[in-house]
Amino acid sequence: RVFAARFGASAPLPARLRALAALRDSCPLFDHARISLQLCAVSAQAGVASARALLVGPDAAYFELPQSGRVSLQGRAAPRKLLAALVARRLSHPGAPVAIGALIEAAWPGEKMSPAAQRNRLHVALSALRSLGLREVLCGDARGYWIDTHANVLCAVA
Repeated sequence: RVFAARFGASAPLPARLRALAALRDSCPLFDHARISLQLCAVSAQAGVASARALLVGPDAAYFELPQSGRVSLQGRAAPRKLLAALVARRLSHPGAPVAIGALIEAAWPGEKMSPAAQRNRLHVALSALRSLGLREVLCGDARGYWIDTHANVLCAVA
């Protein structure tokens, strides 16, 4: 956050890269620091696209965007499972949608529901993700949903 406040997209690229190098030199060796350093690297090098950097925690327990900070998905099982499925597809096949049926199965595995209930539950869970901050990176059409290919997606490991 200090990096973003001092050397945001308005700072010239050389200044952002110097700040990143200084941050790397002083970075402690624990997971959260390394993850933050990855976000700073994306921010320093990507300029305007850095506003769309998405960090996703282990098992989609949280996500973080530079402009909104960390958002926990603890206690939100369906949105968490949907995000995990969307991120997995984004990393394996960027731009390819996850089919609606696959999203429903990912969020509510083996659950029997009417087609109307399936659509409604999916709509509510996706709306929750959008309202929590993913509106700019969550895309969809009749084929399914996906994370925008212009977003830089980073996954934290457990």
